[in-house]
Amino acid sequence: MGTYRVADIELYKETEARIKEKFRKGSLAHKTIMNGINPRGGTGSQPFFNTEMNSYLRKGQRVITLEDFEGGSSLGIVKDASGKVVNFGIMDMILRTKIDSFSKNKQILDYLVERVEQKGFSFSSEIPLRLSNLELIKDDNLENEYGLLFEIGKNTKIVSDSRFAYRNKNIQIGNLNLELSTRKTGLSKLYWWGPNQLISCESTFNISDKFDRIVIFEDD
Repeated sequence: MGTYRVADIELYKETEARIKEKFRKGSLAHKTIMNGINPRGGTGSQPFFNTEMNSYLRKGQRVITLEDFEGGSSLGIVKDASGKVVNFGIMDMILRTKIDSFSKNKQILDYLVERVEQKGFSFSSEIPLRLSNLELIKDDNLENEYGLLFEIGKNTKIVSDSRFAYRNKNIQIGNLNLELSTRKTGLSKLYWWGPNQLISCESTFNISDKFDRIVIFEDD
């Protein structure tokens, strides 16, 4: 069990300031992390920014993961302070195959595949891996259009999760039965489209709708 809240403007602004310190302002990495994010409005949600925000939260807090849905919390609808229902990114990524039809992700995908195979994991489009709480590192490879890689850190969890098999059109998450939008190849982010849809087919990791938000989960 635990509590959750929509990240406020101050947390967005604090995260932005720390990103500027860690990644040189104006660099490719910095632009990637901040793309689609509006710190002054407290909006935007995409894996690069969410991962950095997660790394700055105090112990017991985190950007929400799929596991938090399964811990007994009724997260069917999440609302902001004004009562508006929000859509938000989840701190999990789904790894299916070694080849991605979206070429921009090649360096990120190749690196993650190498790292999970080093740890002895196998995966396929019918038994994909779910990776939560990844970390972010800078990549100077000029072929990497993001300038960043996702790294397996000490708090990263890796599990086989056949619920995200390509054949599935629905998924049971805790007490919720959701419509599932998925894909067959590569790596995808995980996104909550309330009140009843989970999206795991998105491959553009640095894109966010201007109305997307970030949800913070806190242990009891």
